[in-house]
Amino acid sequence: MMRLGIIEKIGFFHCVDFGLPAHPIAKLREEIETKIHKEKQRDQTWDISNSLLVLPEAFNIGQYDPRSEPQQPASTFLESLRELAAQHRVILVSGILDGRRNSAYLIDAKVAHLMCHKIGDDLTGIYDPCTGDPDPCNPITFRNACVGALICLDAATDAPHQPHIRQRLEDFVKRLSLHEGKKIVCVPGRFRFPRNLDCCSQMTDCWYIMAQGTYTGESRGSFIADSSHKKVAEAIDANEVKIWRLP
Repeated sequence: MMRLGIIEKIGFFHCVDFGLPAHPIAKLREEIETKIHKEKQRDQTWDISNSLLVLPEAFNIGQYDPRSEPQQPASTFLESLRELAAQHRVILVSGILDGRRNSAYLIDAKVAHLMCHKIGDDLTGIYDPCTGDPDPCNPITFRNACVGALICLDAATDAPHQPHIRQRLEDFVKRLSLHEGKKIVCVPGRFRFPRNLDCCSQMTDCWYIMAQGTYTGESRGSFIADSSHKKVAEAIDANEVKIWRLP
């Protein structure tokens, strides 16, 4: 699938405190507005438009717990994200739990595109790993970039007991490498401990965006990195939108 927009900046929403009851979109809206305010204090010309922001895995349930349930249907939640994307002229990649399906969507001002489903089993019982086609539309191309998504464990290369993850990674990397321009791998995550995320280490002009929705201990936070794993931005606060301009 080809989108006509240009991606100028990339970033993440690092969300640990969803609140009780959980209001993920309210938290996201608040942090976007905080980010805009802070940046405009430094530079009145700063603009958030044409940014790609990655949100955590299963973002619509708040805390990653089998007892957590979405506060509204997935379709309604995605429509609220679409409205937010339209308001700020940004693109969002979010993990969404829809029934027993753990998926990632790319949301712009017009529509939410289903990108992929999670195939790895993190043993939480929160979802059923996909056993069919995990990549209905993955990656998605833009005029200057190609955007792919892998949900949490699916981006890890150190899952020896789940060899199907590595095979899917190899197929994903092959598809991604066929595209020109910048390659952006979005990882909506809930990692509980550090994992190897080097599936694109042999590529040039490739960027990782990890968006965590869990406790931010050492090496567990959200970040933006290049294919050599050099981090250009990391989460500092519990709830934070961070944005970095692509070179």
